[in-house]
Amino acid sequence: MMIEFLLLLKKFWKSFAALLVYLLVKLEWQQYGYILLFLLLVIIFLSVLAYLNYKHTLFYIHFQEKEFILRKGIFNKSQHILHLDKITQVNINQHFIQRWLQVFEVEIETAGSSKTEVKLKALDENIAFALKNELLKNHKASVKNNEAAIIEKQEANQNEEKAIKIKPQQLIAYAFTADYFRGFLVLIGVLFSFYSRIQEYLGSYFQEIERWEEEAIARVNFSIFFIITFSLWIFSIIANAIKNIIRYYGLQIKLEAKSTWIAYGLLNRKNTMLQNEKTQIFKIKTNWIQRKLNLYSLYIQQLAQDIHHDKKAKINILACNENQYQQLFQQIYKEPIPKFEYHLKSNYRLLIPHLFLWGILPILLMLMFIFWQVIPISSLFVLMVYLPLLYIFLRRYLMTYQLSVSSHFLQLESKIWNEKRTIIAIKDIQSLQMTQYAWHRASGLVQLTIQTAGGSFSFHNGEKTAVQELVNTLLYKIEKDETTSASQK
Repeated sequence: MMIEFLLLLKKFWKSFAALLVYLLVKLEWQQYGYILLFLLLVIIFLSVLAYLNYKHTLFYIHFQEKEFILRKGIFNKSQHILHLDKITQVNINQHFIQRWLQVFEVEIETAGSSKTEVKLKALDENIAFALKNELLKNHKASVKNNEAAIIEKQEANQNEEKAIKIKPQQLIAYAFTADYFRGFLVLIGVLFSFYSRIQEYLGSYFQEIERWEEEAIARVNFSIFFIITFSLWIFSIIANAIKNIIRYYGLQIKLEAKSTWIAYGLLNRKNTMLQNEKTQIFKIKTNWIQRKLNLYSLYIQQLAQDIHHDKKAKINILACNENQYQQLFQQIYKEPIPKFEYHLKSNYRLLIPHLFLWGILPILLMLMFIFWQVIPISSLFVLMVYLPLLYIFLRRYLMTYQLSVSSHFLQLESKIWNEKRTIIAIKDIQSLQMTQYAWHRASGLVQLTIQTAGGSFSFHNGEKTAVQELVNTLLYKIEKDETTSASQK
């Protein structure tokens, strides 16, 4: 009932917050009693509504029909019926208030939908986990002999011992070495948004704000601008690190025979199931500092009808070491990460967009800044250091950007500051598409797009004959695997 009340209170606040703030500003303080009386009546009404919602909510499993049934509603009755065979995933989460009340939220998802079908907001721990186990029974064999049950129990015990636990020091080290640039851009965006809001709400003082801007610009020189930018960058690193630590605290991965359970969260505890056979793309990401600390992040994409909108199909795992991500890869694909033999390189034209974004554009912005504000000659030292570093990073990117093939897997790899590896099983490839832009015809370069049920990725600026040879090899491997699977069946 408390969870229902808080949810209703949240909806009320979203709907009437602007009106309440307006009344508090416009009314005299002697009239605030009417607002308090109104809020008291609202709380009483929402409390009664929460009680009625609680009393009229019922869920159960109809074993004969193999259905999960949820009934709710006070005046408008509704009934959700989910066939047990179609239930693909059951997540058990705990937000901050749910942890305080010692209840759990159960999310039930089915095949063919990118959204959660049913949410049960407040269940006892024993009921929540018993319901999860009962609903997921249909993903396992319906009839098992005693020998098979004993073997499965032994495998479960072994997997329990192999559970991957991310230590707090791993998470803290990762949090302070990841996403610093993106966090800085987000902070700048928030500040600009906040400033525009101030201008909007203080429209009558717009001339005064313009005067403050002119005085600030007149007093700011290049050194102060650099100090402010550096301070904001440090602040963004700390804020982003705190966010990641709170979100992923206590991260642990439980390995089972056909699935992987991932649990994390300090305030809001998330419990997500990764179905091994649905894994389509396995990404490994790190940077130079994290690699020295043996820290990696994983991005796993599962089979989905719409990978762009289906958030549950994308799973992030942070701060694992090399042994841990290799263990998880072997758990999912039943074999270790292979050594790739055939490597397809890219042409130097790959660097043109990056050269414009990181070379020409920053120089143009700096020249504009010189016309806007006189800067000391010593500040040009930054440009003298930046350009050689840019050359080193772009050259490294060109040398390491490659598409590699093994007997069962395909890997796209690149290294600038961040090092990325995207691995897919060849059997999961749904389509291969070669594209040649008009300006690449003379040079004989093409783009190869590889599509899976969990998303796609592209290899740019490859030589056409080499890419065509690779496509033929992949098509042969796919057809061979399909023939082998059909003969085994």
